[in-house]
Amino acid sequence: MSAPLHVKARLDQLRKTAAANTAMHLGYPYNLNCSYSDLQPFLQFFLNNLGDAYAGSNYGINTQAMEREVIDSFARMWSGPDGFEAPIWGAVTSCGTEGNLLGILYGREALRSATIVPTLVSSVESHYSVAKAARMYSMPYERVRSSEGDGEIDYDELVNTARRVVHGENGAVACVVNVGSTVRGAHDKLTAVTAALDAARVPPDRRYVHCDAALSGVILPLIPEARRYHFGFDLGADSIAVSGHKQLGTPIPCGVDCARREHMERWAAGTPAEADYVNTQDSTIAGSRSGFAALVLWYVLETKGRAGLEKDARYCLAAAASLADALTSASPGCGATRSPYSTTVVFERPSESLAKRFQLATTGGIAHVVVTPSVTPQILARFVDEYAEDRATSR
Repeated sequence: MSAPLHVKARLDQLRKTAAANTAMHLGYPYNLNCSYSDLQPFLQFFLNNLGDAYAGSNYGINTQAMEREVIDSFARMWSGPDGFEAPIWGAVTSCGTEGNLLGILYGREALRSATIVPTLVSSVESHYSVAKAARMYSMPYERVRSSEGDGEIDYDELVNTARRVVHGENGAVACVVNVGSTVRGAHDKLTAVTAALDAARVPPDRRYVHCDAALSGVILPLIPEARRYHFGFDLGADSIAVSGHKQLGTPIPCGVDCARREHMERWAAGTPAEADYVNTQDSTIAGSRSGFAALVLWYVLETKGRAGLEKDARYCLAAAASLADALTSASPGCGATRSPYSTTVVFERPSESLAKRFQLATTGGIAHVVVTPSVTPQILARFVDEYAEDRATSR
């Protein structure tokens, strides 16, 4: 099929715009190194990983075998150096938000009973998808303040909140741990969160812990010196979600959600009879799921390997640290800050023209740059110079 001339013209203009904007992108946590010529032939197939990757279906044009390998890779990465004995289930998702929705759904089902209404608890720094999940699932939602310095959740307030919910209101706590918060890229310590729940005397059957690792899920586990911020099933997580299009650089939004298998089975036990036509269990939010997304994730993990992923992570961390120093030096008083082991640098909000030119994410009086593997030293140096000039002339 040959497209009409006006269609080709639109596509050509879109290509030029996308290329120009790719060269000037700094504000969103997307790795734009996403050219996958080896995978181009597979765009002619409708790759649909229908239903559960472990249950299968009669639809044969899928990448579920590769999806299972992807899930196994993340399950190992998130199980600590000594591994984790309990079985882990997982699925490739459409994005980090879907991963959060699935993890929180499993949490609600794990805690819900006739006398207990689970309360969703997270830091004020959490992604808006956490609040979305509370609305969708009719769960009470408690936002706990964060520290001014590093953006971590206030563990003392978490103790008080959990104690009130569980012992004062006869409730249960589904707690979301930030592994790279949206604006500041801050990390909550999973071990400190579980210690806070212990201090609040929250029993095991009244707690569920989901880690939103959309940003740093393939960064922190690869950095041994970041041990105090490590997270995983071995440290008390019930489910973990990561984005594929952030650090890994997939050409389409996607992600991975892993959970203790018992949580999936609890939800899948309610699979409606009508689902038998796809010959699978109803364990995921989506029915049809992108087999191409699973293929890309598999390709990235296989070609880069753990050493390549660690190299990318260390580049991003070092470049973010250098950017914070450079901004402070070039533009004193700009308030450039970076949370421990974060690829995000926060600073005073510049003019709208500069924010638009570098596609910065802004909120209130601040903006940020997120360093991903596609962000080069050259574009960072250019940004520092233009930011300093912009700030000087705006005063």
